[in-house]
Amino acid sequence: MNKTSLENLVDISYESDDILIMRMHDRSNIDIEQAEKIHAAASELSGDRMHGNLVDIRKMTYMSSEARKYFGKQNKQTVKAVAVISNSAIHKPLVNLYLKFSRPSIPTRFFDTEEAALSWLRSILGN
Repeated sequence: MNKTSLENLVDISYESDDILIMRMHDRSNIDIEQAEKIHAAASELSGDRMHGNLVDIRKMTYMSSEARKYFGKQNKQTVKAVAVISNSAIHKPLVNLYLKFSRPSIPTRFFDTEEAALSWLRSILGN
């Protein structure tokens, strides 16, 4: 397993079952600069391997519209699917905005639990 951390932002790990896990830090605020840093760090860990992304935003406070667009427009050929774990009551407006306006090019689903998110990613990856 490979790991990296961006201070006050996110912990990223690449798991042995080809799942890249990004856990946003408590009260993290993501703007376009942070989005680009997260993408660069995640790409460095995953390399050219086919994988799924699990993004845990339960502790995140804010993501700018530019950052949402940036993540939504990514079309990395090695990412098969993205599972996002959120606090549905807190993040529901953010989730709806992301899906409505960003229209992600990679299959993306939102989950309340990590277990459900991992199960879905593993089914997509054939694990």
